[in-house]
Amino acid sequence: MRNSPDIATIIQPFEQGSSEEREPERRQFQRWLYPVTQLVAFHREHERPTKDLLQPVRCYDISLGGMSFFLPQPTKHTHCTLVLGRQPGLIFIKARVIHCDPVEPFKQEWKIGCEFLTKLDSFPLRNV
Repeated sequence: MRNSPDIATIIQPFEQGSSEEREPERRQFQRWLYPVTQLVAFHREHERPTKDLLQPVRCYDISLGGMSFFLPQPTKHTHCTLVLGRQPGLIFIKARVIHCDPVEPFKQEWKIGCEFLTKLDSFPLRNV
């Protein structure tokens, strides 16, 4: 994999397209290593997350269609909201969890693969 381009360049297709959910990607996009820590909030498909659900994750790679990162255990949720980039240029994306696989030989870590669905204008807080 080549060096990762700027996150805004990778996410740019979401700014040009509609906010409708996309068809599932089939690894048709080039992937770049993305060894940074970002924030993720796991939730049900139509649930709006709270900031309390945000957790830092160690990212592995990213593409135009999705990204992968590591967790200490598998997630039970099918969707998440990602907070990518750095202040003041944060990017918020709703994503679908595609796979959750144990990392060999370190059985205490899981690699989570997500598919980007929709770019959001802000973090979608639910009323509590």
